[in-house]
Amino acid sequence: MAPVNRALKLGRIPTIAARTMRSLQANKLLNTHLILVGTSALYDYEAKSGVVLGQELVATGDADL
Repeated sequence: MAPVNRALKLGRIPTIAARTMRSLQANKLLNTHLILVGTSALYDYEAKSGVVLGQELVATGDADL
């Protein structure tokens, strides 16, 4: 499914940020003790609104908590 997701521009969040968020969520820390902010949060806004933001807006290699 990864090639299909790339073609449809789904799951655009960087792998390191996605893995970190999954780990935090699995340990029940995300949205209880920590929230995701900054440009990594823009990927969530994209998914929820059904739009794709320009790469220059979401270009980052970190995740702000």
